[in-house]
Amino acid sequence: MPNGSNGNTVDKRTYEIYMLAGFATAPRFMERLGIALAERLVQSGATVVRTEALFPYGDWSRSKLSQLREIFADMRLAATSERLGRSIGGRSAADAVRSFRSADELEKTTTLLLGHSGGGIAAVHAAHLLLDRRERSSCFAVMIGSPRCRIPTGLRHHVLSIDAARLGRRRPDFVPRLGTHGWRGQHAPGSRTEVRIIGGHADYFRETSPYIDGEGMSNLDRTLNTILDWLSRVPGGNEQTMN
Repeated sequence: MPNGSNGNTVDKRTYEIYMLAGFATAPRFMERLGIALAERLVQSGATVVRTEALFPYGDWSRSKLSQLREIFADMRLAATSERLGRSIGGRSAADAVRSFRSADELEKTTTLLLGHSGGGIAAVHAAHLLLDRRERSSCFAVMIGSPRCRIPTGLRHHVLSIDAARLGRRRPDFVPRLGTHGWRGQHAPGSRTEVRIIGGHADYFRETSPYIDGEGMSNLDRTLNTILDWLSRVPGGNEQTMN
C-alpha cells in the first residue's frame, strides 16, 4: 500500500470484517477488536462495509464437549479441498459470510476473517472454501492464539498467526503449541509473529488496567498494531488461487 503525504500507510481497500470466536466464548468477547480495527482502517483511508461476530462452534451456552470435538476434528484436516469441505467451523463461518454478500460487493471487497483460538482454524477453512468456490475474490485470515492446522498452499501467504510472546521460560498461551502444520511445517502460515501482552490466552483483546503496560499500550493496541502492520505489507489478494 502507498504512503500518504504524512508518511502514514494509506489503505484504499474495501473490507468486510468477521470475528470468529473459538471455544466456549462469551457473546461479546471479540466485539471491541472488530470495532477498533474498523476505526483504524477507516483512519488509514480504507472503507469498512461490515463487522460481524461469528460463532462457528457455538458460544458459551453450547455443550463444551461438542465444541471441543468439532475443533479437534477440524484441526486434524488435511489441506485439500475435499477434506476442508468437511470442516465444521469452516462451513459454518463460510455460510454466515455468504449470507451477508451482495452481488456488487463480490469483486471489490476484501474479506478479513479474524479468529481467536479454535476460531482461527475456522477462519482459515472458511477463507479456503469462499475462494475455492469463487464466492469471494480476496480473503485474509488472522489466527490469534490459535492451534496449528494445515493451511492450503494457495492461502498460506494470506494467513497471519499471532501468538503471545514468551516471558522468560514461560509461555503465556499454550494453545498455539497444539496441532501441526504438517511435515516440516510445509503447511504453516506465511506470516507468524509474537505479540507482547499481559496475561494469557483470553487476554489479547483487553484494553483496560491491568492490561496496559509501562509504555501505555494495551493488549488490544498491540494486537491491532500487529494486524495492521501485516495488512500494510501483504499483497492485495486479488491474485489468490487455491491449490
